Amino acid sequence: HFKPYIAIFLNITPDHLNRYPSMKEYIAAKMNMWSRQTAEDFIVYNADDTILVEEIAESTSRKIAFGLGHHPEAIFQPNRTKIYTKEHATLIEMDQLALPGRHNLANVLAAATAAHLMGVPNKTIKATMSQFSGVPHRLEPVAEINGVTYINDSKATNLDAVQVALESFSQPIILLLGGLDKGGDFRSLLPHTHNNLKEVIAFGQAKELILTKLRDAVRSTSVMDLKEALNLAQNCSQPGDVVLLSPGCASFDQFKNFEERGDHFRSLVTVMEKA
Repeated sequence: HFKPYIAIFLNITPDHLNRYPSMKEYIAAKMNMWSRQTAEDFIVYNADDTILVEEIAESTSRKIAFGLGHHPEAIFQPNRTKIYTKEHATLIEMDQLALPGRHNLANVLAAATAAHLMGVPNKTIKATMSQFSGVPHRLEPVAEINGVTYINDSKATNLDAVQVALESFSQPIILLLGGLDKGGDFRSLLPHTHNNLKEVIAFGQAKELILTKLRDAVRSTSVMDLKEALNLAQNCSQPGDVVLLSPGCASFDQFKNFEERGDHFRSLVTVMEKA
């Protein structure tokens, strides 16, 4: 009987396809979030996502848009230099945001919109935007060792999240990819590499499938587990590289959850840093 006063939809992308017969059924499950809402409730939705816009059309809830595109109905609107209000007043300059990246900007707009609907003052929203620097396991910087940056993105349990991670760095990337396959197409990562994907190190249950899909397009190697993957990444990295754990898979083949996987990665990097 879940009935949220505010339902926030960030996007609709393929995920959990190992648990649903098709993308259609997966979307239907997601849309259950607004199924018990009334005309007094809100849907905060990403107006850049055409599938999402279509799926919520029949809802009687009050629909409030956000997005990176131009959406005059949005409460907060971004441009290249700032986020401004519906009244065209500047809320915050882009260079004051604590979280970098276009995907984080979309998340910030969603959260700000929901906060506004709950009566949070704009000055408080601005302060949070400038101070909140993220949470563990989501493009989390762990350490820089000998000029190599180590990033924990263990929460990236689907390939769309990996695509976002890849687009977040201009430096050469050594990608640690693997775990329990969820039915996504690993080749979908290739258009998002911008020629800076230096190597893929596959691990876990999905390692051979990853090799099959990617090794003709990018240098790829498989190992048994995350520790081996990190050791190999350290050995083949050079100053200026990014070693990115962004698995694109579930964690349950070798870990209890993505948090445990990310904690393990962080502890391994800490040991390397002290060596």
